[in-house]
Amino acid sequence: MMKKLLFFMLVLTTSLAYSQSLEFVYQGKALENDAKVTVTDYDEDLAEMHFKALVRNKTGNDVEVIIVKEVVELPEGSSNNFCAGGRCYPDETMKSKVFAIAGNSENDSFHGVFIPTEASTAIIKYTAKVKGGLGFNSGDEVSVTVTYQYTPSGIEEIGYTELSITQNNDGLQIFYQNSEDTQLQVVDLLGRVKGSYKLSKNSNQLTLDLNDKKGIYLLVFINKNRKFMRKVILK
Repeated sequence: MMKKLLFFMLVLTTSLAYSQSLEFVYQGKALENDAKVTVTDYDEDLAEMHFKALVRNKTGNDVEVIIVKEVVELPEGSSNNFCAGGRCYPDETMKSKVFAIAGNSENDSFHGVFIPTEASTAIIKYTAKVKGGLGFNSGDEVSVTVTYQYTPSGIEEIGYTELSITQNNDGLQIFYQNSEDTQLQVVDLLGRVKGSYKLSKNSNQLTLDLNDKKGIYLLVFINKNRKFMRKVILK
């Protein structure tokens, strides 16, 4: 009898330790643990891709939560960040600050961001962890792996057949093939033009010395009244 009781308590304890208090809700649907989601929508105005999901507390108790980011695959030159609990975090931050979710409620502060520089795929895993008796290592967690698939559209409209952007020690390298001369503007997030350049149809690359600039900028390619934008993060 004692052995059966001990076995039952062991099973119960293990089950509770790895129970899931949370779930991600994406596009109105609750996701299973370790779900996989593909994002293809690209925000032309912000020049970035978003994964926005609610974090739902399925229990009647208030819980303390963190979001942990794991980069599975990230193209060179691109960027990713995320927001959670009312704060947004830069690329290098892999774990959010602690935030609370009330019992039987949803938190809408979480979303992941991918900023591509050319046609590419990024894979990022996000895990929401609940604080328990072992801190945030109690096993009460839920994960989702997001594949961001970016396929540029619009470059043909400004006369381009190819466009790629990379950053190195020399500055920003732009490789292109265009049928017409076009203009390039470097614009900050306040809309101020920080530089203007000509992209000749007789060339196929341009190096911008932007090493004195840090932060997020928009590269605006202009052909007559047609525009195409890419977002870059200068480090």
